[in-house]
Amino acid sequence: MTELGVVLAIMLASGGRKKRGGLQTTGDGETSPVRNITAEEARRYMEHHSGYALVDVRMPEEYGAGHIPGAMNIPLETIVDEEPAGLPDHKQVILVYCHGGARSAKAAMRLAGMGYTGIYCFGGMDTWKGSIVK
Repeated sequence: MTELGVVLAIMLASGGRKKRGGLQTTGDGETSPVRNITAEEARRYMEHHSGYALVDVRMPEEYGAGHIPGAMNIPLETIVDEEPAGLPDHKQVILVYCHGGARSAKAAMRLAGMGYTGIYCFGGMDTWKGSIVK
């Protein structure tokens, strides 16, 4: 496991994030509303944990063509002013992905702006090596 993977696992397991004004603070005091992780780190997290939300922010047609098992489809275009109905818990770990990473990054920032605090963005399907539902 990489050093980042170990740190991520410890932070997620312990809830060791500090909150300041709706943003997460890292151990060195920097403020970040969203954590970026690799697809492999997300896969390992999902293997060993439950209670997280896995969100695919691609269009419904893309989602239907193939998505990660357990993912809910909440297209980026629908994350605007109102909190998504499928994400009632603002403190829940939310793993966000799209195809290449651009839409998931935008969605993660929008969710952070709505007050969600446990957002982890792992880019897109283009780097996913796990199983896919079609």
